[in-house]
Amino acid sequence: MLMTGYRDPRLLQNVKAITNLVGIVHSAKTDLVGTPYHPEKFEQNIANGMCTWQLAMALEYAPWEDRKILLENYGSSRAENIEEVKGVYEKMELHKMYAQWEEEKCYDISDLVAQLPAEDLQKYFSHVFIALFGRNF
Repeated sequence: MLMTGYRDPRLLQNVKAITNLVGIVHSAKTDLVGTPYHPEKFEQNIANGMCTWQLAMALEYAPWEDRKILLENYGSSRAENIEEVKGVYEKMELHKMYAQWEEEKCYDISDLVAQLPAEDLQKYFSHVFIALFGRNF
């Protein structure tokens, strides 16, 4: 941005906030559903003990009994352990929780983009958003 003439520190901070939020939402989405090129990523994240959006939400909101199941099974590549973890996720309806969370974050992104004083930057982020999420703000 500096090379294209944008030097206002407030503008740069706003763009940084937008790109951080877009990255967080995109990362959470790929944690949840994988990618077209890597659909098994969801189960691999469980087997590899990766820190994911689902794990963070489950550990924060699940009752103790379910947290115990996660702690005992997360990070194991055994199919039955992966199924135990997936069972907790399904019980918590993390897909619904994610949909609401994503909607809130997309609203936050849209609000930040609307505050950008440069129309070309607004258009740019609109295109990025469509490319990553398949929809407009």
